[in-house]
Amino acid sequence: MVIAQSSNQEEPVRGFLGWWLVAMPRRYWFIANQFGQKILIYFSVVELLKTLFAPWKRDSYMPINASLDVIIKAIWENFISRLIGFLVRSITIFIGTTFALAGFLAILALLLVWLLAPAIAVLVLIRGF
Repeated sequence: MVIAQSSNQEEPVRGFLGWWLVAMPRRYWFIANQFGQKILIYFSVVELLKTLFAPWKRDSYMPINASLDVIIKAIWENFISRLIGFLVRSITIFIGTTFALAGFLAILALLLVWLLAPAIAVLVLIRGF
C-alpha cells in the first residue's frame, strides 16, 4: 500500500514536468511556426517572389506598327516599370522576412527562457537577490 501511495505522489510531479518540459515547448514551437507563416502570408512573400521581375502594376505596352524611336521608348518604359516593380517587391519581401524571422526568434527566446526559468529561480535563491 505504501508503494501505491508513493506512485500517487509522484504522478503530479511527473504531470507537471511533462507539461513544463514537453507540452509547453511543443506549443511554443507551434506558435513560432504559425507566426512565421502568418507574417509571410500577410506580406505575400511567395506571390511576390513569383512576380519579382513583373512590371509594376502591369504597366507595360508594346506599340504595333510604330517607328523605331517609339519602340525604343516603349522598351525603356517597360524596363523602368520592371525595375520599379523589382525594387518595391524586393523591399516588401525583405521587410516581411525580417518580421517573420524576428517574431520566430523572439518566440524561440521565450521558449529558452521558459526552459531555463527553474534553473534561474534556483540560482537566484542560492545567490540571493
